Amino acid sequence: MTPVLVLRLLARVLAGAVLVVSGLYVVVYLWRWEWERAAIAGVFFLSALVVVSTLVVLGELRGLSQRVDRAEQQRREAEVRAARALRLANDRRAVRHFEWLQRPPDRLGVFVPVLLGAGALLSGLAYLIERLAGAVAVASVDRPTARMLAPDLPLDPLAVPGATTPRADGGRSAAAGLATLAAVGVIVAGAVLVMMTLTQDRADPVAGAGSTTVDLQVAQRRSTRSMEEVATALWIACRSRLPRNVSLVGVDPGAAGRVAVRLDRPTGQFARRRLVGCLEDATIDRVQATVVAVRP
Repeated sequence: MTPVLVLRLLARVLAGAVLVVSGLYVVVYLWRWEWERAAIAGVFFLSALVVVSTLVVLGELRGLSQRVDRAEQQRREAEVRAARALRLANDRRAVRHFEWLQRPPDRLGVFVPVLLGAGALLSGLAYLIERLAGAVAVASVDRPTARMLAPDLPLDPLAVPGATTPRADGGRSAAAGLATLAAVGVIVAGAVLVMMTLTQDRADPVAGAGSTTVDLQVAQRRSTRSMEEVATALWIACRSRLPRNVSLVGVDPGAAGRVAVRLDRPTGQFARRRLVGCLEDATIDRVQATVVAVRP
């Protein structure tokens, strides 16, 4: 393979890999309720889709250009061969063309007129025989034989009563195409329903007395803010993901970047999913939080 073909293959493989991975992470981030990361993965997915589409279109245009060039080359070669054949034919031409036309005027040739007249008469006779045979063929047709020959010799169903035209293979291919389309539709509908179930925002049942503790692992970059300040900022950023009656009770810093955020009420599964997704999303600059555990 030439270096150009190797580079094209690598570009297609890389673009396809980015397309698949970014699309997978879009689904994963939506499932985790991490909207910022889902948007970034979606940008990568759209970019890879544009690149893949461009590569496919360029490949088709390149193949079309090559086919046009080959057709043009074949046409030129055919023209050269035809010109060579004409030159050879001209070189071998006879000295006298249509010698019978160059006879003296007193010697009239009657062979050609007689031949033309006989051909016209025979053509007319053949036409009459064909019309007569077509008129009487329906009455004398062998219907069982016609039905046996119908799959291999399609006949006009109006001319052969009871004979049906064979079904083309297009019906089978159309049925297979419809079945494939239906299967794809079912798969797409199932995937959409699953994503709707995973990302749907629903209210949790009213919880009783209790509390919720969220253990976080916080990492900062080029910042010296305290764990209490970072945890409070994360709570303020994600406060809207929980019901209004849930409030922050306190923040308990631990060792090695660990911090515990205590809430005054227990949270349901949907509220916990929204809260975890928001806390682990990139909502604060130069801060990354990982939810270690949620203890109701």
